[in-house]
Amino acid sequence: MALGLSTGYILRFGVGSFTFFYDHWVGFVSAALSMSFVQGIFWYALSFREGKLLALGGNSGNAIYDVCRVIVVFFAFIDML
Repeated sequence: MALGLSTGYILRFGVGSFTFFYDHWVGFVSAALSMSFVQGIFWYALSFREGKLLALGGNSGNAIYDVCRVIVVFFAFIDML
């Protein structure tokens, strides 16, 4: 089905219509990386709110070790799905 839709789209709009993603690849990658960075900072900052469920040992006081407080909780959430 995907092959048929792609072929129909190319026949209707031409091969040049498929080059949009190639032409804008840098923008897509930049947007994805910046979104990942912003979301990482956002969730890390939210992990310091009072009453949040954190990984055991997630409050060590060392910022490098405390990054795991978000990562472990995130993967625990994924396991529940």
